[in-house]
Amino acid sequence: MEWYKLNSIEAIPVRLRIVCAAAMLFAPLGMVLAQTPPGDTASRPAEPPIDALVRADKNTIALTLPVRGGPPAKLLLSGFEFDGDAVSTDKLHLREIAPGVFEVTSIAYAVGEWRVRIRDAASYYGLGERSDTLNHAHTVVHNLSQTTSGPRGSSTSQPIPFFMSTTGYGIWFDTTGDAAFDLNATSSKEIIVDCDAEKLRIVLLTGPEFPTILAAFTAQAGRSALPPYWAFAPWIDAGGASKARELGLAESVAVSDSPAAGLALTKELHREAYKVVVPATRAIARDVAEELGSPIQPAAGASVPVVDFTNRHATQLWQDNLREAVRNGADGFWMDGATGESAAGVRFSDDSDPRMMRNRYAALENHAADEVVRKDLKGDGVLLIRGTTAGDNGIGLLRGGPFAASFSPEDGLPAAVTAGLNAGLSGMPLWLADLGGSLRPASPDPLLFMRWTEYAAFSPVMEMGSPGSLPPWGYGDEALAVYRRFSTLHMATFPYRYAAAQEAEETGMPMMRALALQYQDDEKARQARYEYLFGPDLLVAPIVDEGTQRTVYLPAGEWIDYWTGQAFAGRRTILAEAAIDSIPVYVRQGAVIPMLPDDVTTLVPTSESGNKALKTMDDRRVYEIFGDTSGTETIPTNNTTDFEGRKVVRVGNTLTISGDSAAHVILRWRFQKIVFATVNGAPANLEMDAKGAFIEFDHLSQSAIAWR
Repeated sequence: MEWYKLNSIEAIPVRLRIVCAAAMLFAPLGMVLAQTPPGDTASRPAEPPIDALVRADKNTIALTLPVRGGPPAKLLLSGFEFDGDAVSTDKLHLREIAPGVFEVTSIAYAVGEWRVRIRDAASYYGLGERSDTLNHAHTVVHNLSQTTSGPRGSSTSQPIPFFMSTTGYGIWFDTTGDAAFDLNATSSKEIIVDCDAEKLRIVLLTGPEFPTILAAFTAQAGRSALPPYWAFAPWIDAGGASKARELGLAESVAVSDSPAAGLALTKELHREAYKVVVPATRAIARDVAEELGSPIQPAAGASVPVVDFTNRHATQLWQDNLREAVRNGADGFWMDGATGESAAGVRFSDDSDPRMMRNRYAALENHAADEVVRKDLKGDGVLLIRGTTAGDNGIGLLRGGPFAASFSPEDGLPAAVTAGLNAGLSGMPLWLADLGGSLRPASPDPLLFMRWTEYAAFSPVMEMGSPGSLPPWGYGDEALAVYRRFSTLHMATFPYRYAAAQEAEETGMPMMRALALQYQDDEKARQARYEYLFGPDLLVAPIVDEGTQRTVYLPAGEWIDYWTGQAFAGRRTILAEAAIDSIPVYVRQGAVIPMLPDDVTTLVPTSESGNKALKTMDDRRVYEIFGDTSGTETIPTNNTTDFEGRKVVRVGNTLTISGDSAAHVILRWRFQKIVFATVNGAPANLEMDAKGAFIEFDHLSQSAIAWR
């Protein structure tokens, strides 16, 4: 873990690697460059030679790219400018900062506009949470935080100045200012990037595989820190939390849109085995304003003050309000006020250039709140964050939108699906959208609610707590039944989802994975916009309109319908039927899916709530096995590690579970006819229920299962 300073914030610890400072981008510690204009090299230290990144001439640098199945290629960056003046390549500092990761830097006296041209014509993925498209080729995308209510286009409150090219590289312009990415919109053979910064810092990452590039980027910019278990269970509005318990719904988090109202209910909600999340903005900011005065400036046209997070005293006073909320029972905070517009027209005490604060402001607030979660809640808390950028993309759960309660591809459910996949392609793996949308019409739409429920069940978190949201029972009995089914499934898949979250923490791989991420050479996979891999072994294709069927592209491999067991060969497009209480989901042949029993209704331990009437996670662990050995050309195999560290290895009709984490195992074969099974060589008691054949046994450290 690395803690850096951010200008005048001085003592604020910054988790992971936030490298963007006000009015500047600073290089990693240990590298100090003189404050010289782009045309002066007198003070630059000598560079060690780099084979893969060289100056081709005074205008061009060349990066050698590995190519699968072919000779290396050259990526050319040229036409460097600062405020319209040419910057020759001998004024750039080049170095390799990690294997396959290269840095290009230069420094000016003040903030200005840098321009770089990149010779490429390909498909481009990333650039933050965007709702319009996955492939940004032939568009201009701005690295600018903006909250949009209505048709969203490419606007976002979660911009990330990083993208990956199918040519086989990634590039990160390390800035908190605006950057315009002209991705073959002006020139069919050239990318043009205009970037506001004082210190130009470009990080080049070689692949050629997208997962390799994404892992390298998140290693530099920051990876997700894991929230506690309970944060991955369904969330519901605090006002309906008690009713949800009466109905027996699976929920663990009660979220309130009012600090006072939420905190007034904490004792009751804690007894009902909920954790409580309240807002960290608006009203709290007013309290600070009354006490502090001058370091808090009013935003242009805003009715509430803006906390100056570049001022340590202001930050501490704001944090004291959060600490008071923690003492009154808050378990987390949702951060809905810190977006780019918050900083507009504000004079900050460290005299930060306004152009650099547009995206930086949210990062400062998020880190201030995260410090409270880590210190005062001892890490057993969570942040639900709206505004973010590279450097704080690993804090808490990221909340997209706002999205409309509609099927509109411009700002409704389809836009949410696209936004979540873009977030994952940009290094934001734990992303979610308000279930049902947060911009609601006067008349609720039960069909939309059901389709959104189905999608949310296959996202990192089912969150239904946006202001003014109707509870599940507010949409009618049929919608409530669908919500019950899928919130139960969401809770049951906690072990699978948490293992995927652990993978995100280790490698940056998102939980919701656009097919382009893992099948970048498959054109049809790259074109698949409304489907994704959910973790390593599930493929999900939400219904994003009023219909009951859709086409689904299945990439390479063999796939099994999660609901019916029908098998499909990959590299083909199928027509999937989905009644209003179902969603197309496919399992990779041979997969072993770790789960919880269906009766678990909360992930808050009984030891914390004292509520023994509710079933929480105990020692029971379910493993569901998909795919048999009959009629297949390959032997089903699967090698995974579950969220508690047990190694689970399947080879054909055998399964080995190893690891010292003891558990009562329920092993279930889905859509297979099993007549005999053994555990550690002894015959097992084979049973049947509606989901298929299963056995139960106690795992201590090593369990070997065989069947026929």
